[in-house]
Amino acid sequence: MLFLDEFPEFRRDVLETLRQPLEDGRVTISRVAGQVTYPARFQLIAAMNPCECGWHGTERCTCTKAAVQQYLHRLSGPLLDRIDLQVAVQPVEYAALAARGQASEEHSADIRARVLTARERQYARQGADVCNAAIPPPQLAEHCPLSADASRMFAAAFQRLGLTARAHDRVLRVARTIADLADSSVIEAEHLAEALQYRSLDRAAGSRQLGEKSADYVYKFTITVISSKFDHFVLISTYWFVLSANQQPVRRKIQCLILSLAVPVCLR
Repeated sequence: MLFLDEFPEFRRDVLETLRQPLEDGRVTISRVAGQVTYPARFQLIAAMNPCECGWHGTERCTCTKAAVQQYLHRLSGPLLDRIDLQVAVQPVEYAALAARGQASEEHSADIRARVLTARERQYARQGADVCNAAIPPPQLAEHCPLSADASRMFAAAFQRLGLTARAHDRVLRVARTIADLADSSVIEAEHLAEALQYRSLDRAAGSRQLGEKSADYVYKFTITVISSKFDHFVLISTYWFVLSANQQPVRRKIQCLILSLAVPVCLR
């Protein structure tokens, strides 16, 4: 597990060195005398502010639009392509903090059981020790079948968000995991919509390139699924949990995704 706080504050050349191990699970060091490759498979969790002042999206933000874009551009597109779950974090309100001790919590043993069930479903489908994050690109069509509605949605989102081929494959793997947690053999539209919702930085880029109206196209598919559920998150250990008392299904879903898919995560 590698946790990087203040993600954009690292030197760009340092961040770019993460691309190879995130993609291949190994790192190669080349020198005049020779070349050595080491195993480097890890789970990346990164955190960042939405802007330099930290208040973008609220009345307290003092940054200009250009300053916000310049701050976000410290992270390269190829690096963001390799981050599967990108969750936008809104400021925590008092009501959410006050409700923390009043909500009934699902026991971690129950969450673990659901994660293990999803993992076993992956191993039965793909072979021993091959989780969804490790599905090779040539096998994605076989192991990640889309329903007709999901296929049409993905085609539209791919064009409107300007997703790369790598992002396309990673969205499929996340959607496959969501479908496994829902005990579905086929990726349905709601599973794909949730996976797209986790690409918040891609959506921001799509909105800059195509205009807010185009970016809203994906939200039309996701609004009935999860749009009202992603309000308040807090970092506890290495997982993100929803604070609000009425948002426990989403808290459990994000935890299950991190555990069962084992993918890089960026939260801002």
